[in-house]
Amino acid sequence: EERDAVFRYRKRMQVLERKHAEGILGIDGPTHPDSILYKERHEHFASEAQRKAVNAENRFTLLQDKTYSDDAVAMRDFGSDPGLGRSKDICIQRKCIDPEKHPFRFLDTHSRLFPQYSPTWDPERAAALRSHEVRDRCHNIINGADNTLQYEVAKPWEEVQQQAVARRIAEAAKTATRSQNSHEI
Repeated sequence: EERDAVFRYRKRMQVLERKHAEGILGIDGPTHPDSILYKERHEHFASEAQRKAVNAENRFTLLQDKTYSDDAVAMRDFGSDPGLGRSKDICIQRKCIDPEKHPFRFLDTHSRLFPQYSPTWDPERAAALRSHEVRDRCHNIINGADNTLQYEVAKPWEEVQQQAVARRIAEAAKTATRSQNSHEI
């Protein structure tokens, strides 16, 4: 008889657990910490909640590290003097701003787009390319002739024009003196 009672008790518990897997509202369920019927499910839910809490805490610290911004970038002390040199408060590499090394950085837009004189041929670059090509040999390897070249750049157009005008003025003056001399004779 006792065995039969234990059997019926277990049978009722199994039916109750299977029919009401999520518990009985207000009486027993997996969310109750002192539940006997749903003890295993309660332990499973508690371990899942613990794991999620640990993950959320780790996620929060990682997100805090990723979303941190420097005071200068976030403009927290905007308008106050930090007492640092130019761009020292921002953690980025500073550009070299030397007018001798980078003259184009100090030109205005018109001077940059329309330079006074822009050579189309650079003699230093041509000499470097030529030395790489002939490997610093000063003779032709086939016939032994001298292989050196002179690299001269044409003068700017404005300078050539001024020299031509000066030459014409000088020629005009010379012809004028000749014609005066021929009239004197």
